[in-house]
Amino acid sequence: MGKKFVFSASVLLVLTLTCPGFALVIGDFEDGSMDGWVPAWGSTEVTLSLSEFGATSGNSSLSATVVSGGYWRLQLVTELSMTEATAVSIDVTFDPNEWTAEEGAWAQLDAIAIQPGWFQVGPTSIVNRDTGEEVEKAWGGAEEDSRRTYTWDITGKDWLGVTATEIFIAVQWASFSQGGAFYIDNIQVIGAQEPAPLGPKVIWVTDANIDRDVDGVQDDQQWINWLLAQNYDVDARPGYWMAIGGKDANDANDYVGELNAAALVILSRTASSGDYNQEGEPALWNSVTAPMIALSAYHLRNTRWFWINSGDVQRSNISFMEVLELDHPIFADVEIDPDGLVEPVDPEAYSADLGYQGICFVNSLDMGNGKLLAKSLAEMSWIAEWDAGVEFYADANAYAGGPRLMFAAGTQDSAGAVPQGAWNLTAAGEQMFLNAIEYMISLNPVPIEVENASFELPGTAKMKNWEEVPDWSSDTVATDSGVESAAPRFPPSDGEWSGFMKGADPSVWQLTNHVIQAGAEYILKVDAENNSGATQLLMSLYYDDGSGNRIVAASQTVDLLDGNNPSDHNTQEKVEFTLTFSADDVPEAIGNNLGIEFDNPADGYLGLDNVRLSLVN
Repeated sequence: MGKKFVFSASVLLVLTLTCPGFALVIGDFEDGSMDGWVPAWGSTEVTLSLSEFGATSGNSSLSATVVSGGYWRLQLVTELSMTEATAVSIDVTFDPNEWTAEEGAWAQLDAIAIQPGWFQVGPTSIVNRDTGEEVEKAWGGAEEDSRRTYTWDITGKDWLGVTATEIFIAVQWASFSQGGAFYIDNIQVIGAQEPAPLGPKVIWVTDANIDRDVDGVQDDQQWINWLLAQNYDVDARPGYWMAIGGKDANDANDYVGELNAAALVILSRTASSGDYNQEGEPALWNSVTAPMIALSAYHLRNTRWFWINSGDVQRSNISFMEVLELDHPIFADVEIDPDGLVEPVDPEAYSADLGYQGICFVNSLDMGNGKLLAKSLAEMSWIAEWDAGVEFYADANAYAGGPRLMFAAGTQDSAGAVPQGAWNLTAAGEQMFLNAIEYMISLNPVPIEVENASFELPGTAKMKNWEEVPDWSSDTVATDSGVESAAPRFPPSDGEWSGFMKGADPSVWQLTNHVIQAGAEYILKVDAENNSGATQLLMSLYYDDGSGNRIVAASQTVDLLDGNNPSDHNTQEKVEFTLTFSADDVPEAIGNNLGIEFDNPADGYLGLDNVRLSLVN
């Protein structure tokens, strides 16, 4: 997983990061650039500039002039993977003509320190670059000892879970009546690697400062570390999401927007359900369109988020699961015995002297409109899923804004002994959890580009036919259909312009560049309303047969709400309508380009805006 690291040094230096076998120079000060290096906090006595003197990598070095003796640092922000880093190496050159030495004068690079954890070591090697011989750490002003390479061994640093790092390198001098510059070049971090491309973004929802076993570590930190190790782009801000229920509507929607932008949201067992149950809060969480995995059974009760029609949550010490849907992707590459049994949680996890604390399950096997995938041997639900858009159970009045998965995991806490929601998976459970993440992310719709999707072009004036509107077409010239900016009567839902269609006019369509894929499900969304006298909208997905013929693959006619209030011409917001199409249901469409079509099949005028097309594999 790509990580951000802050490197600091007292007179600072340029870092060369090294992949195994070679060094990556991350600050060689070429092309007039200081490569992001600045004086660190408190280092006001350091002045930085570029110089040709002392260059060992290219033609320039960084000149760090220190006007008075003391302890100074520089700083750099960079992105590197430091988990395999073994050493830091820096070339430093002094110009004796700049320094006036008194008795006992010395100048040196001193300890390197790494945050977090304040890992600090002194230089393990100082080599005279002219002779190759080891020399003392301090330079006393001699010409023959003025070209040096300092190296620090950092193999003792534990990088587990580290996502931001500071490296400090101290530059010091004393007993010179006049100080000069440290010319720094070719800084290397041996063994560090270029950051790997980040995987999908995963938001981890958890409470802040939960440390039930009083070990100084957030109880669910190992889950976060594991996600980082899988190279996911992890957003873990303990306590941040608890604020949704306390916000006004606009701010709450901003939070939901953040969640919707993720590839996956995971609700930690460490999150206490009461913190996510303020008035209106369950509906906000359920409205999230991103796929969501809940490790906590408590949130899913009919007294919280209404996923399961039961208020009974039980602690169970049974660690074996019975798999009910053996062919489900969650159980791929998992060794399951002939009776469908597997042990996904460790019965010895955090047992201390209290015995196995178990995990918590909803005490029901009725998943309503969802599907039970696995249960505990105590006949309680363990893994279940709900499709996007379904009501969780009859009369729940709660709907899944996106795909939902219950995956009960994480330790049941015991104050002072067992953490709340800590990692407790076996190798089999870990594989299942990884499969669950990949499966749920695969259900996240992938956008397909629709040109001029919000009818913002041409953006000059009202257009009454589609010939004047880029990217949209009709079979014949419309008499009074096109784009307009008619707020406040018919305000657009996205941007400044929206489309409108007269009942007697031809349909409007757009052929995309997307080729229909086997196994894919396509989702078309549009915001529409009755502008004046319109009652219905016909929305279709079609494929081009290669000869210019539009062959309908899926269509539906929806009833429009009356957005026009004749008394003051103010309107309601447009309403979102959705059409889905499974490619496997129309195999002859596979391999052809996908198109969108809208029609006003009755009288009057309708408005439409914000056309979105996506696929789910």
